[in-house]
Amino acid sequence: MKRIFLFAAILVSAVSCFKNTGWSESYTLRVTFEYPNEVYTSYFTADSLFFDKKGDGFSWGGTVLAYKYKVVDEQFKGGFLMSYQKGLPAPVEGGVQVELDPTWRANAPAGAYDSKTYAVFYDNPDDNMMPEKDMIFTHSYYGTCGMNSCMVNNTALVAQKVREHFTLGDKLLLKATGYSGGTKTGEAEFVLADFNSQKDSIVSSWTSFDLSKLGAVEHVNFEVISPKAEVPGYFCMDEVVANIALSSK
Repeated sequence: MKRIFLFAAILVSAVSCFKNTGWSESYTLRVTFEYPNEVYTSYFTADSLFFDKKGDGFSWGGTVLAYKYKVVDEQFKGGFLMSYQKGLPAPVEGGVQVELDPTWRANAPAGAYDSKTYAVFYDNPDDNMMPEKDMIFTHSYYGTCGMNSCMVNNTALVAQKVREHFTLGDKLLLKATGYSGGTKTGEAEFVLADFNSQKDSIVSSWTSFDLSKLGAVEHVNFEVISPKAEVPGYFCMDEVVANIALSSK
């Protein structure tokens, strides 16, 4: 991903050149986490996951949005990573079902709209193992980022654990909170699983999560709230949409 981070520096320098020129630009950013094939072969590991063992995040969308994580001793601890793993169902080889690690796999055959890649977030219960900020608008000095929506899904592991441990009345909740200048701008919630008196519901297809209530943000933090300790705090993200407005200062 060195090329991607290099582009970040180039873009910041380019915007700086427009200071006091009256330059402005507004556009809709769509983050799909898709890359050219050579990036997958060069940067993703054999398990089809990406995080820089010596870094603290990755960027997408002209590096306007950065997705952060915490690494300790080159081991991923919490936050976002990118998964190139095919989701469910597991492939069959020679008539024998292959056991796949469900931790970083979407609870669906692929990413949103059959994309190859998606992000997976892990909300480590130990706050010391989490990044301070989960998703950052890197150009906040030059403008605003109004969150619109993203597509979310459960991981295969979470779906499995919910089936094993949830009982009547249990609900798995995803909470997004926006911040700007250290002040909360808004929050939004999405139900990932709900065991109620009428039916047991586990999100198993990519579904739109409305983030418009967050307002204009500098960063967004995510929290997965579960009533059962056996159900870990993972969720999948794809197709992030935001309204970006940049201008010279």
